[in-house]
Amino acid sequence: MTRSSSAEPGGAPSFPRSFRVVGRSRLGVACAALAAALARLAAPAQAAETDFLWDAGLRAIYSQDVLRTGDDTSDDVISSLTASAGVRVRTPRSELLLGYSPELLKYAEFTEFDHLDHHEHGEYTVRPGPRSEFLLREGYSLSTRQVGFADLVGAGGAPAQPVTVRTERTVWDVEPRWVFRPRMLHAFTLGALYRSESYGGESAGAAGGFIDSDQFGMQAQYDHPVGRTQTFGGRIKGDRYRFEQAGLELQSGFYDQFFNLGIAWSLRHPGRFDLSGAAGAYRGSGQGVEDVLKPTADLSGTWQWVRKALRLGYILGYSSGGGLTTSEQSQSVNLNYNVSSVRGWQFGASGSTLRRKPLSDEPPLVNGVPTTGTAEPLYGYHLEVALGRQWRSGLSLSATAGFLHQQETTQTGVEDLQFFEGSVGVRFSPPEPPPRPARPSTY
Repeated sequence: MTRSSSAEPGGAPSFPRSFRVVGRSRLGVACAALAAALARLAAPAQAAETDFLWDAGLRAIYSQDVLRTGDDTSDDVISSLTASAGVRVRTPRSELLLGYSPELLKYAEFTEFDHLDHHEHGEYTVRPGPRSEFLLREGYSLSTRQVGFADLVGAGGAPAQPVTVRTERTVWDVEPRWVFRPRMLHAFTLGALYRSESYGGESAGAAGGFIDSDQFGMQAQYDHPVGRTQTFGGRIKGDRYRFEQAGLELQSGFYDQFFNLGIAWSLRHPGRFDLSGAAGAYRGSGQGVEDVLKPTADLSGTWQWVRKALRLGYILGYSSGGGLTTSEQSQSVNLNYNVSSVRGWQFGASGSTLRRKPLSDEPPLVNGVPTTGTAEPLYGYHLEVALGRQWRSGLSLSATAGFLHQQETTQTGVEDLQFFEGSVGVRFSPPEPPPRPARPSTY
């Protein structure tokens, strides 16, 4: 029976060739063990490998309706200066990545909206043994310009984020995950998520106030191999939300507890395609509302060819965010296609749709007064194309064009939102050093 390395990180000691035990004398065994221990202490410890990563870019953005209010009279040209800096530290059993990305936005007409956004993210991975892995992800984002269908990069959270009017949005979250493989191709996963999303600024106050949210979630999943390329398993998930508006916690008329059961399936051919899917149902409950039972499903796939990649994702379930309402039934589809050439040319096209429908027919209450939330559904879609050229020196040029359309009936007056954005930019990222030779295993 193979021992679990997560339960016994060190494993059984192995003797160097120069200290092999000949015979069965206890004194000889003890002497050999002592010599092996001294040899390990005398050996120099392997130093961690540290890499500093950075890049910088400049873009000129033409944007319609920069106020995101449905009024076509607020077009503007925006200059975007971005920079990213990060540190990656690797050891034989762990890897740490910390990154920070500020963005300075300068408006040509609406100069009072000039601002500096901040995005920070980190990942820590540790492998106690060949059958166990622990991952911790965290992120922080402070942004003032809402571009739509955008979420915090590098961290957890639902992708079903609608576009709001221009406001200050603060998001931060923490997501730990542990994967244990008791046998080959078997996997048991435990995960948790804490996410905080809040809105502020003069625009948010003028719109009547946005709904802030905190999310606490846990998930467990087991995957059992079926053949050499497929896995089949089950999933249990629970979420608890906390909502407040203008510093006051919501009292009733909202769903804040969810319990989800489902089955999961995956099919993988490394280097060719990966498919995974899950289906089940969730039960939602809350203060002053009737319990609901709704379906949930998600499907994702990646197909790879020589210098081509196609990615498809579909999610049906529940979500919270965007500042407009509390928890809702959510459905989203994402499609991406990318092509690259030998000379460094790159082309990409993407499309996504979003549909959200509140689970309750009545908006939640604050001190007995209905909030600005709405019981009307939200629908939108986003299209984008990108063309670029990248050189071996690290310099790259790019041009993008995108269109977003969203329909939402709220008391804030945002009924129909549609705008076009286009940009041209230049970016420099130092070429990555050649890969280092594989390090010896310490297991």
